[in-house]
Amino acid sequence: MIGVLLLATPRTRRLYWIGMAMPLIIVGAIAAAAGTTGIWWVTVAALVFAALVILTLAWKLHMRFSGKYREFYRTMQWR
Repeated sequence: MIGVLLLATPRTRRLYWIGMAMPLIIVGAIAAAAGTTGIWWVTVAALVFAALVILTLAWKLHMRFSGKYREFYRTMQWR
């Protein structure tokens, strides 16, 4: 019920998608800055970090839109 109300207005939907896009923008900037250093291990570390952020974000979106977050909270006994 709360999840439905959370995205009920255009303003909250816009803020939700901005919040989802910000990690991608930040890791993109970090990866770009690391790529300009010319040091391969800095670039690899930044790309691994970016991959972890992207996978986490994809998991959160999947949980949110598939409704599985409810099952997750029930199994953790959060109400």
